Amino acid sequence: MQPDEYRSIASLDIKSRKISRRRFLALGASVAGVLAVRNYVTSHDAAAITGNFPGLRFFPGIGVRSKYMTWSGDASFAQRVYDAFAAPREDRYFPTPRRYWFIVEKKFFWRELLVDENKAPSSHAESRNPAWSNYKWNHTDVIKNMVSAPCMVDKKAKLGLLIAATATSTPDPVPAWMKAKGLTWSDGDGRVHVRLDKEDGWRYIADLYVAILQKYGRNHRIANVVMGEYYPGPRDECPSDFSFEAFLANAREIWKDVIANAPRDKNGKRATIAQVNPMLNDGIVTSSDVANLKLGISQSDPYIFTDSCGEPGDVLGDAGTLSRVRQELYGTVPLLQQGDARLFKDGERATWTGIANPFGYTAGQVVPMELAHVAWYYGSKGVVPVNTMTIKNHPVLTYRWLSTFDRFGPNGTDAPTWGKLPNEANSEEESGAGRGHLPQPNDYFH
Repeated sequence: MQPDEYRSIASLDIKSRKISRRRFLALGASVAGVLAVRNYVTSHDAAAITGNFPGLRFFPGIGVRSKYMTWSGDASFAQRVYDAFAAPREDRYFPTPRRYWFIVEKKFFWRELLVDENKAPSSHAESRNPAWSNYKWNHTDVIKNMVSAPCMVDKKAKLGLLIAATATSTPDPVPAWMKAKGLTWSDGDGRVHVRLDKEDGWRYIADLYVAILQKYGRNHRIANVVMGEYYPGPRDECPSDFSFEAFLANAREIWKDVIANAPRDKNGKRATIAQVNPMLNDGIVTSSDVANLKLGISQSDPYIFTDSCGEPGDVLGDAGTLSRVRQELYGTVPLLQQGDARLFKDGERATWTGIANPFGYTAGQVVPMELAHVAWYYGSKGVVPVNTMTIKNHPVLTYRWLSTFDRFGPNGTDAPTWGKLPNEANSEEESGAGRGHLPQPNDYFH
């Protein structure tokens, strides 16, 4: 399939054939116009970066996500993660006063947040009320316990929350009561999807996120709340009355509801809220919607050199693709990378372009993907720069943690020339070109 054949998700005949999750995400969407690049004034305070994303409380960082998704965790768990990955380079990676933080990320299933997954709320008002007795945090609050770790009390680390509410953020995070209400379907691989195309479906997911933010959204020890991806799978495995257009549009309704009900701190700022792999479609959901809502964007799999990104003469990705959208929204909304281990476990190989790179790879060279490649590609001078990156605590990734960030972390040996993570939203000291700087060909030749 050639690029011109898949500019719009709406144009795909996905009723007639299956497409993989990777290919679907690579297709992107037709985006209405290129956003004007925003210019912001850089300023810092002791608690958070201010001025980067007005109205947001944003904590850039690098971190590690626990592989356990149950309602578990305590101060010792969070501290052990910090001690393993941050403490060995604490003085080198994290300046004083802090401008970057180590992020201990925890992923939760929706059903694991409930005392009884069979017990439905009596109403939407109850399901979005954080005091509902069926929420586990009202009995044992592991999030409160985790943020009591010394590294967080001492403002050295933050907790990131990644919430899986529907497939494909994980195969089946959905509570039994949602299934009993007929608000889900299962695809051919047994993945359970919520009927976002139905009002009750999207509203109950919005209720969950509102409850989480009402409970924890004022806590400055929490870096962000990330909503897991929601790819519906092959169209021919969806219910016969499924509306793909409503499914896409109602994801935006979730974002609007959650953001409108996120609490503000005394400075009028709300927590950073991000969506993994948002599905954009010209005429339904566009990058302008994301920008106007100040919704962060994350991505679960760290693909590199997709969407025509990183060609020597044209480093920007194809118009309408998620990679290009992320390039255009850099400096406008927080950009994150949830670095899953699947590609690395599968031995993903990348074909390098002729772009200048710190590894000396030449055009057409095919090599197994490594964490260092990802850190450069998404770093401040990389092809698709982001602000924050967390990786899964899996040996295929973490055994290269220190060597990678010794090169591309703050004060890394290659950071001045090739860029770094974490990344302060296009600050002048990183790009040398002012806030909102988009990658240009000359950025990659040194």
